[in-house]
This record gives sequence, structure tokens and C-alpha cells, in this order.
Amino acid sequence: MPDNDFVERATAIARTDSASLSSDNLAITRPDAGVTKQITITVLPTGMATVQPACEDVLRPILTYQELTFRRKGSDQVSRVGMTVPVYSIKDGQLSIPHGCVPRVKRCLEQRGYAVMIMDRRAPDTHFDLSNASRVEHAEERFPGLATRLRSHREGIIEVGTGRRQSEMIATMCQLSPQTKFLVACRTIEAARTLAENLRPHLGPEVEAVHGHNWSYSRRVVCCTFGSLDRSDPHDWHVLIFADAFDGIQETNRPIRKEYRFRRVFALVDPRRPRSKTDELLFDILAGEAIYRDSKDRQLARGDLSVAFATHSSPGFSEQECPRERRISLRSDEHRNRAIAELATALSTCDVSNDRNLELNRLCTEGLPTLGSDPGVIVMVDSVEHGEQLQRLLPSWRLYDGRPSDCLTSSERRSAETWGVPRNTIVTAVAANELHSFSCRILIWASGGARPFIPQYFDRLPIPSLFVDFWDHGNGQHAEDTQERLKFYRSRNCRILGHDLVHQERLLAQQIASKHPGSHRNTSRRPRRSNRSSV
Repeated sequence: MPDNDFVERATAIARTDSASLSSDNLAITRPDAGVTKQITITVLPTGMATVQPACEDVLRPILTYQELTFRRKGSDQVSRVGMTVPVYSIKDGQLSIPHGCVPRVKRCLEQRGYAVMIMDRRAPDTHFDLSNASRVEHAEERFPGLATRLRSHREGIIEVGTGRRQSEMIATMCQLSPQTKFLVACRTIEAARTLAENLRPHLGPEVEAVHGHNWSYSRRVVCCTFGSLDRSDPHDWHVLIFADAFDGIQETNRPIRKEYRFRRVFALVDPRRPRSKTDELLFDILAGEAIYRDSKDRQLARGDLSVAFATHSSPGFSEQECPRERRISLRSDEHRNRAIAELATALSTCDVSNDRNLELNRLCTEGLPTLGSDPGVIVMVDSVEHGEQLQRLLPSWRLYDGRPSDCLTSSERRSAETWGVPRNTIVTAVAANELHSFSCRILIWASGGARPFIPQYFDRLPIPSLFVDFWDHGNGQHAEDTQERLKFYRSRNCRILGHDLVHQERLLAQQIASKHPGSHRNTSRRPRRSNRSSV
């Protein structure tokens, strides 16, 4: 039902029978409109919840996230495509969401002045018994308040450190309900075996580690891999625990997570590990909101990823309306490529002071983050062609292009490995998207554009790392792209290093304002209309 019609109907009801609004509805009056809006959230046994009326315009920003994908154009061209991914659907005037998103939706609506009523249609859970007083008292000594939170929540994120504290948390949860069967999902076989060994001093013979296609179990607490989880029977288990929420949110776990909608689901996460807004939303889908934090752990402030801009003198470029043409003009600029190669060499040898052709902003006054004596450098590009041009200037560096091995024409090229690449390499974004580890602390983004690509490895790395970009201002369009990248870094809570950055941004804005009046930003980089939420 349209929002305006709902307002008119609510107004009519308020005028004719204002006394019919009971206090049980927790009605909140919006001071600006003078109209009470009642929103009903119904949690269904299917693992989903419905919001009626939908209020899509209000909830869309908190129920969508941006995903960067890659599209191949021939053998040596790759385009980056940004997509807005919604986690909700609309049907018959109702907005359907995963039930783990109910708390964030409730907070958002109440902040807007709506009255929210939650109706839980799920059957009571009788498989989690915390009646043993001695066990509860023992748990309170380790984790005060944990038993109460587990009794009142059927799902949730538990923030606890890694290692010994993680094992103690899982063991305490298992000891609180001695008749409950627990399945603990880990990413790898080694992680499952290690966790089972760490739980054995607390649970004794009740715990075992399993893996394989046709696996079986004989214990009450089982540690398994994601592959074994995918083949598990939800009717065999009462509680599912993800040992690491960052691993649990991977897309391959979503189908089996839906099968466990009748069971309690919890996920553990290290509070010191930085997380993005997208991570928070995916955590909600996986196991709901954070319900407990270990008092011995403190979340570190974001700022481990620092961004510095390198400036270089380059002749003016003619304006190009197509973003792809602008990227081609940047990667074919020999002076810019030479500057990138010199900077990469200087950073890899920790000898930036002797580089007279480049000025790394605020390098002398503030200095680089504490990156160690040999941090290693990786140059990131968005096309194989640009990578090959830079490799000619860096002949001792390898190029990881992400192409199939039968497409390689040089012994110096390497296809993307499964787990990582060594330091001092050139990597395409396609290859980096498939990698899980980088043996470096410094990343140079060489391809410009309006949106850089930061591998999740660097976004979540708990130790300081440096992301180096180039302050491109050859014309108004390149200046505008640089401004968009700067906004992107700030949206990710990166620490921006800059010498007199306010003055430089003012000059950048002036150059953008003087852009040719006939030029405009091309919208071909945006997702197709079918992939975007309606306005």
C-alpha cells in the first residue's frame, strides 16, 4: 500500500477513534507530522520476517550493500562493475527480510518516529536447557551475563578474542546445556581439529572433529568443516556455532544456513578485528545482532589502513567523456607509469627520500605507518595491458594476471594462485579478487578511476598497512575521479595522510568546477536498472 494512503487512513482513524490506540502498541507520535504510524514486524517460522507497511524508502539504505564485480572484455580488458545488492524483497505490500535483520530495522524505524510492534510466530525452543544452577554459576565466573543472554536469544553474534578465549567461550556454551547437541563449523580441516583439541580439556570425550563426504559422528559436540556442514542434517543438531563470523558469511554457507532456521545459531567474532558496514549487515543475516561481548576484549579503533597520495607532474590530458577512455589515457601515460615504477622500487627498498620525481604527501612530516623493515609492495592494476606496461619498467617483478595458464605467453607471468602472492609483484584486480593472502604491507593502486579496488585482506588486516594512490589532476574529469576516490577512502574509515590536504582539495574542486561545460559523468559504470533498487 502506498505510504501516502497509509498516512491518510491513519489520520482518519486517529480523528474518529483516538481512544482505540492502546498503550500496548508503544505508539510514538512524530512531532513533524502529528500522525502516529504503526509498523508491524512479524517473525515467521520460515526464517524470514515481514515488515508491513513496507517502508522501503526508509529501510533501503540499511538493507543494501555495494558489491564490486569484474567483467571481462576480451583477453586483456577487464571492467569493474559496482552492484547494489538488496537483502530484502517486496511482495503484496510487505517487505521480507532475514529475521536476523529485525533489530536493525526496529532501531531504524523507531529513530524515524514510527511505532514498532514485533510478533514472533516461531515455536518455542525446548532444546536448550539452562536449569542447572551450578553450571550457570561456573559460567558466570568465566563470562558474566552469558547464560542470561543465551537464554533470551535464539541467535546472535558473540564477540570474543581468538585462541584460548574462543575455546573457553564455546566450551562454556556447551557446558551450560549438557543435553544439547552442538555443531561447530570451521573453515578448514586443520581449524576444526585444533578447536576440538582445545575443547577436549573442558568437555573430555564429548567432543570430536569430523570431515569428509560421508562423515559420521558419535559425540555431543562436533567440530566440522564448511564442506561437512553443507552435508549435515539440521534435525541432528540443536545449536549451530560458526567459529568465525568472517568465514561464516561466505556465500556458499547461505543455503545450509537457511536449513538451520529452526535451530539456534550463533557466531563468534574477534572484536579487535575491523569490520565494514557490509560485514555488519552480513553478520545480521548469518546470526543476528551482537548479543554479548567478552569484557576482557576491547575493540580497536579503525585506522590500520592508511592512504597516502603520490603527486607527479604530467602534461594536461584532453577530456574524455567515456570512463574507459580516461583509464586508457592514464595507463598509456609513460611519465605516470615511470613514476609508479620509481615509487614501487623506492618503497620496496625503503628509500623514498632519494626519489626526487615523486612527492609522497606528508611523508616527511608524519612519516609512514609502522610497517617494518621489509614490508613488501604490490602494484594493483585493472587490466592486463597496464600490468604488462608496468612490468617492462619493473623487469624483476612478476605479473599475476589471473588468466588461465594456457594463455600465458611469457615465463615471467604467473596465473593467480589459490592462497596468495609474494611481495614485489604486479597483480590485476581479477587475480586479487581470487586471492586470500598477500605477503606485503604496501599496496599501490595504479589505475585511477572513480573507485579503487581494495582486497578484503587489507580491509580486515589487524596490523598497519599502507594504500598508495596517485593524485591525478590532468583535467577536470581526472580531478573528479580523484575526488571520488578520496570520498571512497573516507567512507571506509581509512586514515588519510596528506600535506595541507584541505588546500589541495580546494584546488581539486576549483579544477572540477572549471571542467568543460559540455562534459558530464558517463553513467555506463552504474549497474543496469534491473540490478538497482527502484526509487
